[in-house]
Amino acid sequence: MKKALPNGILSITVTQKTIDLLAKYSISTSFRPAPRIKLGDKLMVHGDAVVERYCTFTNSRTIPFALGSMSYTKSELSTGTSIGRYCSIGLGVSIMGDPHPLDRISTSPFTYHRGLPGVKSYLAESGVERYQTISYDKAVRDVIIEHDVWIGDGALLARGVRLGTGCVIAARAVVTRDVLPYEVIGGMPARTIRFRFPEELRERLLESAWWRYAPDVIMALDPTDLPSFLDRLDAAINRGDIQPFEPGSLTATNLRATM
Repeated sequence: MKKALPNGILSITVTQKTIDLLAKYSISTSFRPAPRIKLGDKLMVHGDAVVERYCTFTNSRTIPFALGSMSYTKSELSTGTSIGRYCSIGLGVSIMGDPHPLDRISTSPFTYHRGLPGVKSYLAESGVERYQTISYDKAVRDVIIEHDVWIGDGALLARGVRLGTGCVIAARAVVTRDVLPYEVIGGMPARTIRFRFPEELRERLLESAWWRYAPDVIMALDPTDLPSFLDRLDAAINRGDIQPFEPGSLTATNLRATM
């Protein structure tokens, strides 16, 4: 049965209909032909999640809020993470936990809620019914990963960061800030290593929005010579030879209906 969880998250119990629906949309849970999910498994998904056809998530437990076509993630990211098209996310990538107040006597959550198991046990055993807490706005934001982002194994992302189109995150990097388009960063905390392309070429790539097109269309224009590729892409668009790729999407509503 479906189970409504806090903040709009749903727990989907996998049935044969679920597996068949994922197959219908060509959404993979493994790099091998056989799906990794099994009957009775639980999938965590936001109630408003939308994922495009031809994407892959191999953690088999958590579906991102958005996952673009041709992207894959080998890591279990949060249900609020948005991922664009043509992204490559390695193993062990994770998102930092909730923030804590730095300007109080303690960073412990006991000052703003009484939900810690130790606090609840103390209150029950001491006979204290409750104490007054002081609200704390954690302002938890979700991670946004744009298009063509490559994240190496073991990277750690701060909540709320935005990873710009075409950027590269080195393995085991600790990312505490937004990353610019086509920026390559690494280290703890992560710092700029270089940019993949000169500024003028970066601007042309972003303006082209090449990720709107299907893989065969992109390859027919030879993506190894970027200035020529962009010229050919512009010409093909102006002639009306190519159209944006609209693969269709699977929603959380579709998944709920399989139980």
